[in-house]
Amino acid sequence: MQRADFISGLFLFGLAIFICFGALRLDVGTPQAPAPGFFPFVSGLAVGVLSVLIWVGGRKRRAAGNRFWLPQADKKGIVLAFGLLAFYALFLEILGFLATNVLFFLLITKYACHLRWIKAIVFTALCTIGIQLVFKTLFNTPLPEGVFRTLIF
Repeated sequence: MQRADFISGLFLFGLAIFICFGALRLDVGTPQAPAPGFFPFVSGLAVGVLSVLIWVGGRKRRAAGNRFWLPQADKKGIVLAFGLLAFYALFLEILGFLATNVLFFLLITKYACHLRWIKAIVFTALCTIGIQLVFKTLFNTPLPEGVFRTLIF
């Protein structure tokens, strides 16, 4: 087992427990009528399942002496992804969901994932519309409108 997988799986599992207990302090509700603790609880469960998968995957692999930054890793793409995540967090309330989401997905798919413009635009449109439909229509959750209030459908 790789030590890094064991440590990260253990850390994420502890984080999942912390998230789930924090969510249970709120009213969780049901899937048909979610309460404020519903999404954090489901997120905690997802983190817990993924942490177990990391741990199990680490047990199956033999330690190959891999370094964190492999020589073939796209370091510029990794740094760009972290920068775009910071941009998303900082400008979501200011620009609103629609503008921030379009910029984030378009830039990350074009420059970090190296997709062609047409694929980046299609992926951005599908993700933005899908997230908008799920949260605004299905869950009736308000999304930040920002400066482009009239563009949100």
